[in-house]
Amino acid sequence: YQRRVRARTQTKQSQMSDTYPIQLLIDELKNDETQLRLNSVRRLSTIAEALGPERTRTELIEFLCESLDDEDEVLLALADELGRFVDLVGGPEHASTLLRPLEALAAVEETLVRDRCVESLRRQVRERSAEHNVLILHTRRVLSLLSKPYTAMSIPVTVRDYQ
Repeated sequence: YQRRVRARTQTKQSQMSDTYPIQLLIDELKNDETQLRLNSVRRLSTIAEALGPERTRTELIEFLCESLDDEDEVLLALADELGRFVDLVGGPEHASTLLRPLEALAAVEETLVRDRCVESLRRQVRERSAEHNVLILHTRRVLSLLSKPYTAMSIPVTVRDYQ
């Protein structure tokens, strides 16, 4: 009997420790203090590593997509962090999951955030091989969005820009 109780307790503790990082992140990202939210965004890669690729794709990226109404400073850090997330979401075959938050960041009014978003997209494409052209095509779509809402100039995008 004691073995079963101990096993259940260990299972519950393991489940709690699995959800703690994401819960801490959510709490900090909802905090009123900009600095706490900014610190939390800068630790996203640590949280993603703790969650693993699947939970990062299904939970963390989804949460981030719902949390994009924030100060420009926080969004700038988020755009930068997402540029390093390809391996954390499971590699190039899952990199398209990053396009939704990057698309949203590309539509932000602040030019610095949009520029950082472009840098992140370019970093992702440069790191991938030619067999992942889907990411390149999605990136072109995101970059074309940049020319519409807030800027008068068009941004010409070709695949060779990323090689």
